[in-house]
Amino acid sequence: MAVYNNNINMETLRNEINKIDEEKDYVYYYPMRETLETQNDIFIPYEIKDSLPEIYVENEIALLDYKGKAELAEKFF
Repeated sequence: MAVYNNNINMETLRNEINKIDEEKDYVYYYPMRETLETQNDIFIPYEIKDSLPEIYVENEIALLDYKGKAELAEKFF
């Protein structure tokens, strides 16, 4: 970790990071480049322990033609 602000108390920061690590109550994220062997550095979770909130999603991909879908797919894979 790089810290560029000299006003940050490094001991307090170190203790907080250790506390988070000890509790293990967080979602691990992994880069798609490593997990799916893609040319993309988007981070994705392997598993999510807690339930996700209900959300509304509009499918805009359905409105794309074949070329548009291919260009979009290249961004992720």
